Parts: sequence; structure tokens; C-alpha cells
Amino acid sequence: MLTFLLSLHFVITIMLVTSILLQKSEGGAWGMGGGGGGVLTPRGQANLLTRVTAILAAIFVANCLIMAAYVHHHHVDTKKSLIDEAAQRQDSAPLQGCLTSEPSTPEPAKAKK
Repeated sequence: MLTFLLSLHFVITIMLVTSILLQKSEGGAWGMGGGGGGVLTPRGQANLLTRVTAILAAIFVANCLIMAAYVHHHHVDTKKSLIDEAAQRQDSAPLQGCLTSEPSTPEPAKAKK
């Protein structure tokens, strides 16, 4: 299911970027220039590309929320944190030195004969 949602998300993203790049520029950068004809005019709202971009943006956000809910429900609830897993394995040898407050002392090297 997550693979399908990620594939759908990728397709929606490509379509959204394409619809944004196909739109006509409305003037200078940072809101300078451009005159009175913008997106808020009836003509700008009726533009097909503007509607498609708005619909794709809504689908994009909805898909993000669906994926977040799916991952939270199926992956976060079933897995424990690393601290919980380490606390359960206190009796294992590699973690004993990490979980105790006492420093571990190395064993002295044996002399060769």
C-alpha cells in the first residue's frame, strides 16, 4: 500500500511541477509590476491551468496526510524505540558496558613465552 501511495505521490508531484511551470508569468519578481490582472480576477480564476494546479495541490496535500497516517498506524505503533530495545537486552554481553555507569576495564595482555 505504501509503495502505491509513494508512486502516486511521485506522479502527482511531476504533474504539479509541470502545471506550475506551464503557467504564464504575471510580472516582476517579489510582487513588483504585473498590473491589475492577477489570479483574483474572474478571468484568472477561470483559467484551466490555475484550476488544474489548485486541484493537484489539494490532491498532493491529501496524499501527504494519508501517507503520514498510514505510516504512523502501521509502523510506529508496532516498533519500539531503541532505548526500549536496549533495556530489554540488558543481559546481553555487548550492551553491558554501555548500560552500566561503571567504566569497563580492559583485561591485561598475557605475556608470550
